[in-house]
Amino acid sequence: MKVPCSNQTYGCNEFVGYQQKEKHESSCPHAPCYCPEDDCAFKAPACCLLDHFVTAHGWSPTNLGYNKPLKILLARDRRFTLLVGEDMSLFLLINTLTSIGSALAVVCVRPHESEPSYSCNISAAAHGVAGGKTDGRLVFQKDPHVSSSSLAGGVQMGNFFLLVPLEFAETSSGELTVHIRIDRVAP
Repeated sequence: MKVPCSNQTYGCNEFVGYQQKEKHESSCPHAPCYCPEDDCAFKAPACCLLDHFVTAHGWSPTNLGYNKPLKILLARDRRFTLLVGEDMSLFLLINTLTSIGSALAVVCVRPHESEPSYSCNISAAAHGVAGGKTDGRLVFQKDPHVSSSSLAGGVQMGNFFLLVPLEFAETSSGELTVHIRIDRVAP
């Protein structure tokens, strides 16, 4: 007996044997991903999230080249920065404010862990008093495996994050200068 995938609403046209339904759905590329914004119930396939983030929330996506460094000026109170990879993969740079600084993490927004895999380097340098130059202090984090999430349970920091001390923010604007590099990992 063949049954439709539960993700039919999101574009999956597969009919699978009843015994294989659970296995199929655990890797179905049409499974929904969720908007991380508070009080937003939007869910759709990952391919539809970019348009939602831009039109419903006014997010400005930043294009990201794999294996290339990217400099981002990050307002301390900005929770999410949307990064779009060369292959249209979506990444969120998550900024969680704490009493001692900003905890930064990266997540790939997709319904399941799948290929390709990614690794990530994030760094931030302290600003000096004059001219915005660094004063030599640096924090750095290498995540050997960027986690994937549909964001169904909300945004989770995960095991790897970078804690950037409060004093690293630029004094006049309060912005953090963050350098990020996401690499595709060969299977």
